[in-house]
Amino acid sequence: MKIKLTYDAVLGHALADGLIDEFVSLLAKGGGEFIFSNSLFLDVFRLYVKRGKIKPEDVEVLYFDRVNKQSYSISINKNGRCSCWPTGFCSKLDETLGELVDWHLTKPDKTALI
Repeated sequence: MKIKLTYDAVLGHALADGLIDEFVSLLAKGGGEFIFSNSLFLDVFRLYVKRGKIKPEDVEVLYFDRVNKQSYSISINKNGRCSCWPTGFCSKLDETLGELVDWHLTKPDKTALI
């Protein structure tokens, strides 16, 4: 059973957080192809591989960098780690959190506790 995942921040599907685990479970059982748009989806797949629910050789992750016009085939090893992490690949959360952390460190707001 082969699972082909393609990351596309623009055209990919976004699943509700509560449905991701169930959907990944279905793909793990039957294989298939899916275009996704968020890193949480990939992270759940990585956990399934690490937990032994999906074999590393059964997962293929594709990413096309539109800026540099380069495509990547990314494998996931038995520990759930990606073979490479190109610039722009599943980076929205990191960019957002990075901006929040930088903002907090440079402009502390003592009235905000969260």
